[in-house]
Amino acid sequence: MNGIFLTNDSISYLIAGLFLLLFETLYVHFARKFNINDKPSLRSSHRVEIPTGGGVVIFMSVLIFILWHTYMANVTWWTLLLSCGVLTIVSYIDDLNPLPAESRLMIQVVVIAYVFRTLIHLETFDIFLIILILGTGLVNAYNFMDGINGMLVAYSTVFLGTIAVYISVYGPSPTATYAPTMFIGLTISLLVAVLILGIFNFRTKALIFSGDVGSITMGYCVMFIMASTIIHTGNATIIVFLIVYAVDSVYTILQRLFEGERITLPHRKHLYQVLVHRRGYSHLAVSTGYAVTQLVINSVYFLIPATLQWTYVIVVLTSLTFTYFILKH
Repeated sequence: MNGIFLTNDSISYLIAGLFLLLFETLYVHFARKFNINDKPSLRSSHRVEIPTGGGVVIFMSVLIFILWHTYMANVTWWTLLLSCGVLTIVSYIDDLNPLPAESRLMIQVVVIAYVFRTLIHLETFDIFLIILILGTGLVNAYNFMDGINGMLVAYSTVFLGTIAVYISVYGPSPTATYAPTMFIGLTISLLVAVLILGIFNFRTKALIFSGDVGSITMGYCVMFIMASTIIHTGNATIIVFLIVYAVDSVYTILQRLFEGERITLPHRKHLYQVLVHRRGYSHLAVSTGYAVTQLVINSVYFLIPATLQWTYVIVVLTSLTFTYFILKH
């Protein structure tokens, strides 16, 4: 089984997918039997209780990937597995019995701080602090995706596919110390898990939700891959690969702060939530719209000369800002 995620052998990918599919199918039955359900709340978009916690398949993909590559794994990958495990356990407990937002946030900050201070060995505190703040923000922003059927699946699929292509095409800088194939392998393993989750979640009536255990873990993995790639390639313009959801999240947070709300409380003020609840668009239409928009932006990025990449980021950011306020208000 070694090398299953780093080979072009389609049979190996099929075996991995079938294992995760079996795991997810069994978990759905487990959640139903023991009433592990997501109850309707201010953040959710459903009216009946639906099984939750299906996102545990995300952690399973990371676990399988690293265990199958113990011969290549170093402190980076074992620390990633440990940190994912901690967040998975805490988030799953939160799915079963909601924990105080402050406690969850503190654990996330500690985990992210430990991982990047241990693995990246940043020499400047300001860069470390930026990664810590933005990383924690990204993880928590990702957490809201579970409120719309298919959003986590569709958007994560686009990001993972894009970053895998980017690493394959451009690779690390000459001074980088990480193995590109390991990062590509991680993205593929996560992609397989996301697609499996999509079988149960990318539906008009979802069979299961990812839960915090899925959205938090996926957000953490996305943050880890993005930050590590930026550091090792020296190219921060790839933030554009997440810019659609980032624009929505940042402006929504600013709106809530301006209105005097506590940003840790559940809400329905993201643009995609407004489109579903106030405008009446279907969950899958909105999820697909976000994913396709991001896919187009990412595809054009690869056609832009390196000297114009920051210009492209600014143009995209400006365009999305106008679009956001037009659609929102």
